[in-house]
Amino acid sequence: MGPSIFDEPLKMATSFLIVLPPLVLYTFTQRWFVEGIERTGLVE
Repeated sequence: MGPSIFDEPLKMATSFLIVLPPLVLYTFTQRWFVEGIERTGLVE
């Protein structure tokens, strides 16, 4: 069988579903990531 018309949309949907969980996790934990990065530059 040759290439199907569903190959490309299926690949795009799969890649979106793979990227979605880390993206959602980052949106909820962004505050702590930014605070951690800001604190690394502090010198006392």
